[in-house]
Amino acid sequence: MASHSTFFRLALNTFCKALAVRNGRVLGILPAFFILSCSAPSKNTTATGQASPRQEAKVVFPQQQVSTPAGINYIYDYEDVFSAKEEQRLDSLVRNFEKSNLIAIKVAAVTDPAITAENFDQANQAMLEEWAAVHGKSDKCMAISISKKLRRIRIDYGPFVARLLSDDATAQIIETEFKPGFKAEAYYDGTRNGLTALMNTIRQNIKF
Repeated sequence: MASHSTFFRLALNTFCKALAVRNGRVLGILPAFFILSCSAPSKNTTATGQASPRQEAKVVFPQQQVSTPAGINYIYDYEDVFSAKEEQRLDSLVRNFEKSNLIAIKVAAVTDPAITAENFDQANQAMLEEWAAVHGKSDKCMAISISKKLRRIRIDYGPFVARLLSDDATAQIIETEFKPGFKAEAYYDGTRNGLTALMNTIRQNIKF
């Protein structure tokens, strides 16, 4: 009985030595289905246990809204129609509006001789595009150009703002809020009243 037991142990030891364990895979005469059931492939391996090539994926980041940098003004009075204090008040008005509504408004009283009555509207559209670029190509920007010399005003805005402010509402605000002050040479009052009316209209149309 002991001889049979000894023979069995020797045979088992010889059988085990015949198996090789290399690189985490069992090589020998064990059935393939047993090997697979004991070693499920990980996320980075194939069914045979070999590492699969890594696939690099391009990451496209979404467009991000960028707030107006601290060193950039909102009001540009090249025509000197505002006093220093009036310019500061208007700057604070639109700056606070951006903080609460994420819509940045730039106002410029222009004197560039290259801007004429014929290209005034196009110049303001170009200013809007430049302003939007400062904010990460945002569609939440507005640009307002005023010219005392040309007696013109133009308001343009991005697609997001257009959902909250119609062209008809904008035209009405220009006629009833901006122009009365401008005609009376009260450019600060006209601009402040117009900006306030634009902001109130936008706030009223924001739905939560």
